[in-house]
Amino acid sequence: MIESGDLSFIDNPPNAQHNPLPPHGPAVNMVEEYQEDGRIHRVQDIKTPLVPIHARMCEATFFNHDHATCNECSANPRGCLLVRRDIQRMMDAL
Repeated sequence: MIESGDLSFIDNPPNAQHNPLPPHGPAVNMVEEYQEDGRIHRVQDIKTPLVPIHARMCEATFFNHDHATCNECSANPRGCLLVRRDIQRMMDAL
């Protein structure tokens, strides 16, 4: 295999002409928002379930909502529109 050239132990430098990656064209595949301070600014980017957070805030009288009788809050850990709106307003105030 060495004599036929199929196998070599010579360490060749990187070669941009024979790069196995596809050519990079002018197309943009993804744009990611960068937040320099590391804070989350949109409620939809919070990964933690929102209903338990909102329920604790209701206990502390920041908000008023009956999560037990709300059909969406009892089925969706992200909560209903009121929950998301309340938490977003609080985030915007910071």
